[in-house]
Amino acid sequence: MELQKGQQFAGQLLRRHRRLQGAWWRLWGLGGLSWLLEGLAAGSLLLMQNAMPSALLGEYTLVWRLVQLCLGIPLWAVWHLLCWDVQAQCTLAAGMDVPQKAIQSRRRLLALSLQNTLLRVGLLLPVFFCLGGAGWLAQTSTRYAEGIGWLLGAAQLIAAGIILLIVWGYVQMGLWCVPFVWFAQPDLPLWRVPLAALRMMRGQHKQLLLLLLWHGVQCLPLVTLPWVLPRAAVA
Repeated sequence: MELQKGQQFAGQLLRRHRRLQGAWWRLWGLGGLSWLLEGLAAGSLLLMQNAMPSALLGEYTLVWRLVQLCLGIPLWAVWHLLCWDVQAQCTLAAGMDVPQKAIQSRRRLLALSLQNTLLRVGLLLPVFFCLGGAGWLAQTSTRYAEGIGWLLGAAQLIAAGIILLIVWGYVQMGLWCVPFVWFAQPDLPLWRVPLAALRMMRGQHKQLLLLLLWHGVQCLPLVTLPWVLPRAAVA
């Protein structure tokens, strides 16, 4: 019931505030543009090399990753700026004040977005190391007649990877509040903003998780119908 009321309130805000609608349309437009540019870049690369699409994951993997990197860095910066604009418009639409300093300082916004991205990636890297190490130990155990010790080490690394993944998810949900902390205190040092956001989100992770699950269930038909309907028609 609380989720439905919150969704109705969000819908009313979206209908009343034109700037918020414009910010959302710009964000979705950039998402569509990024997919289009990536498709054009992939098609151009395949035409120039006269190769099959599978070559992007084979012999031309390095070239394709470099193309993605050249496209991704500017799109990442514009995407985060538009996301900050949406969050600022949401804050204004909800009746809360946002200092102009917090909106106009684009450099600090990008620096804070980069800090959050590095923090997310840095906390996720140990998970890959643990799971990769578990796979290596499991493969090594097959080379020995008594490889129980290797398998025990792999199991411990898998357990450590799962624990680190839970910690990453906890921090990830806490970082959702970073923009609103910045809007409230734009003079706060950048390294203290994530800490303040984690303190503010303490005890609120359950509500955020339920909200994400609720929206995921509602968006599920948008993901499945484009795949189900053509198959049903062909059948």
